[in-house]
Amino acid sequence: MKFCPSCVSCHEVDDSSGNTVEDCGRRHLPEEDLQAKEIIEYHGYAAEEHDVTTVDGYIIRLHRIPVSIENAGNAAVLLLHGLAASSTSFITNEPKQCLAFLLADRGYDVWLGNVRGNLFCQRHRNLTSEDPKFWRFRFVQVIVIVLSWDEMAAYDFPATVDYILEKTEKETVRFVGYSQGALVGFAALSLLPDLRQKICCFVALAPAVTLAYFKSPLRHVNRCVPVMERLLRRCGEPQHGDATKMSKYMKPFLKNDPFDQLSQNIIFRMIGPDSRKYIDKDRIPVYLSHNPAGTSYQNMVHYLQMMNSRQLRHFDYGLVKNFLKYGQARPPIYPLENVDVPLYIIWSEKDVYANRKDIELLFSRVRHAKELKITDYSHLDFLWANNVGETVYSRVIEFLEQF
Repeated sequence: MKFCPSCVSCHEVDDSSGNTVEDCGRRHLPEEDLQAKEIIEYHGYAAEEHDVTTVDGYIIRLHRIPVSIENAGNAAVLLLHGLAASSTSFITNEPKQCLAFLLADRGYDVWLGNVRGNLFCQRHRNLTSEDPKFWRFRFVQVIVIVLSWDEMAAYDFPATVDYILEKTEKETVRFVGYSQGALVGFAALSLLPDLRQKICCFVALAPAVTLAYFKSPLRHVNRCVPVMERLLRRCGEPQHGDATKMSKYMKPFLKNDPFDQLSQNIIFRMIGPDSRKYIDKDRIPVYLSHNPAGTSYQNMVHYLQMMNSRQLRHFDYGLVKNFLKYGQARPPIYPLENVDVPLYIIWSEKDVYANRKDIELLFSRVRHAKELKITDYSHLDFLWANNVGETVYSRVIEFLEQF
């Protein structure tokens, strides 16, 4: 007797066939069990892994889909994922709906970035991920500098760009940031003039930048910010989220059993109910196998602070420590008006994480921005929709090819 390895309460299988479709009533997709490099190779592309060490010692794994010999010298593109995600964000949909593969098909040298705190950045030059200092990042006088998207913008993103330019012997790279990836790009480019010379164009997909008008049920969590911050100070740095552990327990519920509708409702409630129109239910176990990919709790607190302040500010350490770190009572606002690279902002009316009012705030502060509005995408449709290739990515590629 054999059982479908992906399910807990599956049906009996004929020993000779092992047909998992008959086991549990759904397709068991290989990508559920593959790592990033393996997914790329599974779809017939060459794949490389590269390690980047930031100036403060964090070691970040990049995934690359290199150009073929006949396309050697073609432009490089960096893709950066969203909150608690990883480089797999751009390779887990159907191949014709994956931005990484579509760019590779056009001859681009594709680089998939990661940031500190996710499963592809668990190493440090001197620390281990079990050491609380790994998650606190560093100490300055009496201030504990936390691990949030501030550090991703200040250290991870510039180090990644410099590494790509060194390896490709290029002067500039094209950049596509999704959600937090776009946020990191805006923050870094607003502060680092040298970096602005290295990014020839910037595509911001569903940019979750201000969260002033964030409408998800998760909005109510921001009432807990003071409590969470007190717990962090008392307990030290908690660990990151882990996709493998979560998906191990969640996948069995994503099949034809009494929990199916409940689990689907929870997922779509968080990402937006309209995603039901475009996301293939059979692929959800693939997505959950790779998400969440980890982040620090301080990074989550930083997002909650954004909701409360309704502005794109540095991390708020509290009155006394803000004076010590920033020289002022409140953390400074990022000067988005400094972002002067050619910019393409792609957003949706139905995105609860980056809705119309938040996008209007963003447009009021940046320059050189083109716009593409999608009428009915939810936040994760920009990655997971079954028509995102033709609806969004074709336009992304058109923009990139202008530079």
